[in-house]
Amino acid sequence: KAVTKHGGAGEFPAWLREGRRAPIPTYAILGNHDDAKLFYEYAGREILPSLHLLAQGEVASIVLGGNTVRVGALGGNYSPRYFKIKPAELPTGKLKHYTESHIAKLVEDAPFDILLVHEAPTGFVTRDGVDLGRPEIRELIEKTQPRYAFFGHHHRYVEGMIENTTVIGLADVQNDGGLHVLPDLRLRKVIPPLKRNI
Repeated sequence: KAVTKHGGAGEFPAWLREGRRAPIPTYAILGNHDDAKLFYEYAGREILPSLHLLAQGEVASIVLGGNTVRVGALGGNYSPRYFKIKPAELPTGKLKHYTESHIAKLVEDAPFDILLVHEAPTGFVTRDGVDLGRPEIRELIEKTQPRYAFFGHHHRYVEGMIENTTVIGLADVQNDGGLHVLPDLRLRKVIPPLKRNI
């Protein structure tokens, strides 16, 4: 159930029907145009071989090359109407929104190495002079200080820093800036961890 405006679901329905294996281990979060009901049904586990949907507001420990990488997940988008309610109270049609509780859980479960968010933090994406980022996302990054934070909502490549965190806005997969490989995560024992002031 993906909107045509953003290219639709592509080959995914066929992959799902046939149970195809993702070519590389892939970890995804909820976008605002994704099928939230399907996402919540599979959140925190594999939806297909090698394709994992990360649960909203949770931290997953992923083993890569013998090293464990902790990944925080906050998918979906902001809604002033639903931000303050408990996640279990979100109406079925509004599961695409993150809540204050999702963010608090991530702060509580920090530290983690990577943060995947759908919405941009403030200071990274503007349109006609208006900052399209979300202050609560920026605050989440500042409080948890992951090594990397990725967002995708605006479908534009952008890169910058928030304190010691490298923040990357991803473009569409078919465009430059849509996929990123982080080779240094496999060298976790060689690279010293960030100093955290939490």
